[in-house]
Order: sequence, then structure tokens, then C-alpha cells
Amino acid sequence: MKLNDPVPVKMRDFVLNGIFDCIELGQTKEWILNNFPDPDDWDGNLGWEIWRYGLFEFHFTGNILDAIFCDSFYEFATGEWSLNAGPSIVVEPWVFADPSKMGLVDVIRTLIRESADFSVNNKLSLGYVAVNIRRSGVELGFAPSDEDEPDAGAYQFGWFSLKK
Repeated sequence: MKLNDPVPVKMRDFVLNGIFDCIELGQTKEWILNNFPDPDDWDGNLGWEIWRYGLFEFHFTGNILDAIFCDSFYEFATGEWSLNAGPSIVVEPWVFADPSKMGLVDVIRTLIRESADFSVNNKLSLGYVAVNIRRSGVELGFAPSDEDEPDAGAYQFGWFSLKK
């Protein structure tokens, strides 16, 4: 669907409540195409498909949306860090205005201020730390910015996901 104005998506609402405008996991491709802007591009093969809105991705299994995902905030074309969701979506960044400067401790402090129910999962054997927000189901991922001596202050925001 082509819209006259970009759709606003608030990262605060997404992270804390799982709200991504009118999009919900479990919706069909047809419903999304009739109620949300068309993706910037897509890729798919044998039962799965990914729709891209800038750096944000909608993952489908068959006809059903089963994840909203972003694993990179770095724009190779511009050499800048951003929450670019393409021309059809305007992201209100909340605390993620500059993803390159958002660390694990910063996010934990913000979640505490928001009285969010969350857990921190140490996945160091896999090379990262995950913060899971229980109400929304959103996972925020943090990777060490200093691989030699990672500590809590050295983990940088790297991705988010909302999965079924």
C-alpha cells in the first residue's frame, strides 16, 4: 500500500509493549500489504521470506509474520549509525537516537526507570548479552565493544527482535 505520509513507529512502545504501529505477529502478508506500507525490498525462498523497511526486517514463515528484527544499525551507504526504517516509516528513537552510543548499562537504567519487567541473559558463550522484556516479548541484544576485556559497561546495543 502506498501512503501519503510515513507511518510513525515509537521505539518506546515497541520495546516496552510490542507495538509496531498496527503490525502484530501472526498477521498474514495480505493483511499487512492492505494495511501497512509496501516493503522497500524483499528476499525469500522455500517457505520463508524477509521484507525490509530500511534496516528493519519482517520475517515470514509461509504467509505468516513471525518476527520483527533488526541486526544492524550501521548504514554502509552513509557511514552513520541510525534507526533507519526506510522512507515509509519514521522511527521515534526514544533512548536509541544514536545506537552506536547505547550500552547495556544505559538500557538497563532506562528499563528500571520505566518500571519494565525484564531479565538479563548472559549468552557470553555465544558472544552476547540479551535483555528480554517480558510484557512485549522484545529481545535487545548487546555485543562486547571490547572483545579483550568485556564488562557490563562495554556491551553495545546491536540488535532487537520480536519473535513468536
